[in-house]
Amino acid sequence: MHRFREILILIGGTVGTTIGGCGGQAADNATDTSSPAITAPARPERDRPVHVINIDLRSCGRQPGADDRFRVIAHETNAEQHTPAFEAALIKAIHRSASAYGWAPVEPICVHVFSSDNAFIQGLQELGQFPPSESFKYRSVIGTVGYDQFSRREAIFMNTVATTQPKQAAYLVTHEYFHIVQNHVANVNAPMWYLEGMAEWEAFRLVGAPIPTWLAILLTDERQGRSHPFSTLETSEQWWQINRGASPYFKATAAILYLERLAGADAPIDVLRGTGVDSASFELIFSSVSGMGVEEFENTLPQFLEELYLEQLATQTPLP
Repeated sequence: MHRFREILILIGGTVGTTIGGCGGQAADNATDTSSPAITAPARPERDRPVHVINIDLRSCGRQPGADDRFRVIAHETNAEQHTPAFEAALIKAIHRSASAYGWAPVEPICVHVFSSDNAFIQGLQELGQFPPSESFKYRSVIGTVGYDQFSRREAIFMNTVATTQPKQAAYLVTHEYFHIVQNHVANVNAPMWYLEGMAEWEAFRLVGAPIPTWLAILLTDERQGRSHPFSTLETSEQWWQINRGASPYFKATAAILYLERLAGADAPIDVLRGTGVDSASFELIFSSVSGMGVEEFENTLPQFLEELYLEQLATQTPLP
């Protein structure tokens, strides 16, 4: 779902926000519970379509791709530079989802790439059929998933306005791709912190940590009482309303790493799959896999963070 541009600043970006959610009319038919739409207060002056570029509305259906499982379409000249990074990342991500989750795209996923906020909003409206009144809240978003309304294929919409490095592009599109995977693997009935954490965990695994100091930042927030508790990170509404910084994503990532430490490398996927079986509750499945309830898990997470930080320090090469 949401990734805030502040994270891109930390990775090496130059402007100030999120990886987004599925919204608009596309969300009505989509299964992406990682990013349900939120009704924002109407702003009459913005309740109209944006038109700043000419978009080929049937581009996903007619444009050939380097891989028959996805199509990367750059709708602005400045966005073309990120195509190789997106393509390479998606090839790795699809291989991972096929081997670990047992799912890979049957039809090409449309990846619509923009390089400015206004064009991104226009793309959501015209390609994803997001209502204007809703689409404007995505002005601060750098990625979301939905449907390409003309090909009826699943789609990733990317705004590369804050992307300056190939690693950023790879990380962000990997995160979004695994939100699509989540919806195919299970009838997703998990809290946002878990879904976001899993998408981050996969990007972390395939691309690398977003920034070297992510754990130190999170640990500082935990020690100073600034970390968001899981109870405030459960719903999409809560996730939209939290402070737009990196820490919630870091905590969600750390939670999945902790689960992996407790129960093995397959545990996060086992929990995800379990949420789609007989409408079983997340709490029940999570406790069964991890060996503890969510409350106990969260209470013991800070100790894991301290241990993980010491492990990282021990593996660092000292300066000469």
